[in-house]
Amino acid sequence: MPKEEQVQALVNAYKEQIDGGVQSFIDSQPKVVHDILNGLKQSGEHVPLMNLIQTQSEIMELEGVTDDELKEDESLQEQLISLHLSESTNFTKEKIQKEITRLKASGELYEESVDAHKELLVARTAEKTKQIAKAKEDKKAADETRKTYFETLDKTINEVVELFPGTKVTPSQKKELKDFMTKPMTYTEDGRPITKAMEVRSKNPMRFDMLLNHFIQLGFFGDKVDTSKVEQNAKSKSVKQLAEILENSTKFTEKGSGRTEDTNKEKPSAKAGMAAILNKNS
Repeated sequence: MPKEEQVQALVNAYKEQIDGGVQSFIDSQPKVVHDILNGLKQSGEHVPLMNLIQTQSEIMELEGVTDDELKEDESLQEQLISLHLSESTNFTKEKIQKEITRLKASGELYEESVDAHKELLVARTAEKTKQIAKAKEDKKAADETRKTYFETLDKTINEVVELFPGTKVTPSQKKELKDFMTKPMTYTEDGRPITKAMEVRSKNPMRFDMLLNHFIQLGFFGDKVDTSKVEQNAKSKSVKQLAEILENSTKFTEKGSGRTEDTNKEKPSAKAGMAAILNKNS
């Protein structure tokens, strides 16, 4: 299983306990899991989970280095000094190697590696603290943005009278509209919420996108909804149907006269007939 999936599986396995805020459960976990879960509990999805795991793993590796091991392992001394110089200076690999050679020749390699070890551990610990602190800040900002959005949405829906000209939005429709936009209809396998629009789109994404863009074509998403194209299409269709009726009739009766005219006589054109009907009803 890929590393990302392993992490997600771990998070999902602990999700119920984390959501319930069971601190005793978190405290009972190994240190690496404890710190990650604490960050996740406090900052949710804003925790840079993979970065945090990487940093915590490096901290554990550094903490595992004992004084005796470091004193006896020259290769480990060189690795620690090399890593520290690569992070704290602009030295090239060649210059770092020259510095290590100099320290070995002068007998300072071990003492320098002890300092490098301490400074690397301090830096990694500070980085972990920084990651969690930033996650908390991001969560706070996201919560404020979400709160403002919902307040604005609630106010906007409450004040709306109609979204399409001539069609009033009822109180029950307003409530349902809020629910569609703010409440999950269901959730994905990894726990992400799905709104009503997302649910509808998932059934046929291509048709959903096509309808959406067609509604934009028809002017439904302007500052003021423009239904003229729809009305024009509907009117054209009605006119065409009525014209076809007149064209195909063998007889027609003048309205209110009770007289029937023979169609062998020259009949008015469909266009003229339509003009008369429209003028009469205007």
